[in-house]
Amino acid sequence: MAQKEKPTFSDAIAAVRRLLWQKIDFSTSDKQTEMVKIPKPLLQHFQHMLANAA
Repeated sequence: MAQKEKPTFSDAIAAVRRLLWQKIDFSTSDKQTEMVKIPKPLLQHFQHMLANAA
């Protein structure tokens, strides 16, 4: 199989998913479904990742 010169779009999306899933803390949350609370560092990480993807 030939090696790729550049990653495909799917490769890039998979890499982003891996980075995001590594940062998630799977603690239990409230049963209230209208609001989701996430730690500020995780929110900032998501914002940074999305800004880089834009």
